[in-house]
Amino acid sequence: MKKLFTTTVFCAAVFLSAAEQTLFKSDFKKDRDLKGWYDTHNSYYQGTPLSKPKSKLRFSKVVEKNGEFILQGGKSHMVLTHPLAKPILVNDNLKSITLKITMRQNPKSRTTLIEMGLTSRLQPAALDGSGFWRGRDSGVALRGYTTDAQAPNFIYWRKEGGDNKKFRSTRPYNLFPKKTLTQWINCSMTYDHERKMLSFHCEGQQPLIYHNVDLKGVQLNSFFINQNSNEYKDIEVTCITK
Repeated sequence: MKKLFTTTVFCAAVFLSAAEQTLFKSDFKKDRDLKGWYDTHNSYYQGTPLSKPKSKLRFSKVVEKNGEFILQGGKSHMVLTHPLAKPILVNDNLKSITLKITMRQNPKSRTTLIEMGLTSRLQPAALDGSGFWRGRDSGVALRGYTTDAQAPNFIYWRKEGGDNKKFRSTRPYNLFPKKTLTQWINCSMTYDHERKMLSFHCEGQQPLIYHNVDLKGVQLNSFFINQNSNEYKDIEVTCITK
């Protein structure tokens, strides 16, 4: 009995030692001005990146539809970034970090591209408005479509600039379901540092898992989503530490 009690106490201590922290939680009804969000328009002054946005976003905005307040991306293919509540250093103290999104697409958008990720950057790259500067930066991300084609649908990780991609090996290759063009869908991307694994989950689709991913030593500073007329209802970033 004493041994059982000791084991139970030990297990409880292990369970309680893992702490979940919220690094970002959207509330577009309260944050209609989208304070703290970066695009390429408000991120730089004469080519120098700014520590705080110099103005509001140029095209993306909060709109009300059917009583809901949502972030509506501009027509640009470029991303928006937002700093995490605090930088996250990937070390042995980090168990995992997760980006969760509830979104849908505008059927009138020019393409069906969806991007999301966690990056060592603060601002979108000035060169092309992406979440990573070409040949630099580190993090995890995905590029996906509702189109059943293998090449453009993948999750990936990079450390100081080199991309490592993972595609689906069998059909359907698309990361997002067709209903994304008309309905809200929930999806999440998790980097599990303990298991050295990157995973993407989207309702109605098979998970995509990438093993042997190691971001040790990387500091994640923000998350990003692409515009492309996409609409976002909820965005949340959490991490679990030991």
